[in-house]
Amino acid sequence: LTGACAEQGDNSLKGVQLAAEEINAAGGVLGRKVVLIVQDTAEATSGAAAVPAYRQLRANPEIGFIVGPTWTAAGLALPYWLR
Repeated sequence: LTGACAEQGDNSLKGVQLAAEEINAAGGVLGRKVVLIVQDTAEATSGAAAVPAYRQLRANPEIGFIVGPTWTAAGLALPYWLR
């Protein structure tokens, strides 16, 4: 949401928000509303800033799915840092 890829991140977030709104309008998933929790990798040019954001999300037992990052340095770093 910040940094060199902010435009792509913002567009992706808008798409996910739209999908969540449509899913919730149709009754949610198994009767439960979709709630978005958004983290920013804070201009993660090295990828290192993505790891704390990811770990914070993973520590929350209420979070069932994590989407992104996918192709930036942040996305490429997660599989390496989380082994």
